[in-house]
Amino acid sequence: MSLKEKQMSHELRSWCETEQTDPHHAIILLGVPSDTDVAFIEDTVQAIKIFGRVRAHATKGGLTPDTLQVLCECQEKICPTQVPTEVLPSSGNTWNILVAADDEPIGDEFQEKLNRFLSQEGKTMSDLQGLVYPLVSGMTSPEAIIRAVRELLEKTPKPVSDGQAYRCLRIFSGVVPTAVGEESSENWLEQARLMVMECDFSVKEKQKRIVESLKEPALEVVKAVRGNNPKATALEYLEALESVFSTSESGEDLYFAFRLLRQEPGETLSDFLRRLERSLTLVVK
Repeated sequence: MSLKEKQMSHELRSWCETEQTDPHHAIILLGVPSDTDVAFIEDTVQAIKIFGRVRAHATKGGLTPDTLQVLCECQEKICPTQVPTEVLPSSGNTWNILVAADDEPIGDEFQEKLNRFLSQEGKTMSDLQGLVYPLVSGMTSPEAIIRAVRELLEKTPKPVSDGQAYRCLRIFSGVVPTAVGEESSENWLEQARLMVMECDFSVKEKQKRIVESLKEPALEVVKAVRGNNPKATALEYLEALESVFSTSESGEDLYFAFRLLRQEPGETLSDFLRRLERSLTLVVK
């Protein structure tokens, strides 16, 4: 399947998801004049018997002036190989027909989530591929994916309210098991790193927020770093803490944990991708 066909198929599936329509029973008509009657649209498409009864479900602006894109819901299940590429109404120019491509043999959940994230951020897969040097075939290299996602996130405008999200880091001591009211090393390091990388605080403010959230023995680690290097940055604090308190899980455990990652209810795609990046980074270390 070509890149253009994949993009068109993704567009149909995305629209179907918004309209709560089964993409296997839906088509998109392109180039329909904006003043065309709904009944005329339905009768024209129903003339193609493989669709069965057709209902014009939704419309939006077309690719050219004075035209519409029409999402049609069909009674029969769509077989992409049997659908014509266009339909000729009794008057006017032809309308192009867009259908969802057959499902890929392997359902790549990460790929689907990545496509949705790119769509929400106004990016395309081409933008992501352009960030990988050298371009890895199929983008299967973990390092390539990590670098590409990180650079894409860096280029994505940050919400104005990001600073508010990290107003106060939770308490972290590094003690295992994690005490009530404290954060685990993995979660705390992730939130602290986001604060350091994304918030517009001053250097001293970032250092202050990290120190204020620490208890011994984690606090002793930062004190040692400051003692050895008074000019150490907040990021160097985190690197030292990570080297001491990072996970002791085996590579196999980390790999399976990565494979089992799923987007949590209410979790944004950007947050999920950051969590995915963090897990993948641990796997390839």
